[in-house]
Amino acid sequence: MEEKRIDLTELYKKQISLTEWFASIKHSKTETLRAEDNDKRERLAVLNSIIGLPFDKPTQFNASDIVNQTESFRKFLIEHGEELCALRLIPISPHLPKLRMRGSKVKDVINGWFKEQKMQLKCLKMET
Repeated sequence: MEEKRIDLTELYKKQISLTEWFASIKHSKTETLRAEDNDKRERLAVLNSIIGLPFDKPTQFNASDIVNQTESFRKFLIEHGEELCALRLIPISPHLPKLRMRGSKVKDVINGWFKEQKMQLKCLKMET
């Protein structure tokens, strides 16, 4: 019997987050869950520094770093531009949903999808 392989790039285009799923079913705790999801990496980093808890540490930039092509962002893009990413644009306001793009190369996401987003850049941070 031949094993069928899943095209992860296609799956990532359709996959939604748990927070997005809660919002779609209009769960009463959606805002609480969204706030938790927005801040969890910061708490995981603290636990990592205290007890060595492993976690998927993201690379973070303010959206203005990307638009202004700061030196640190340009260096990141040169070093990681060909890697597949799970990118999240996280609004500073916890009431707004995150925008996500998964399964594409960092450089392609930045040069295409990121530029198409119509959010106020001062209100965003990016995680890869």
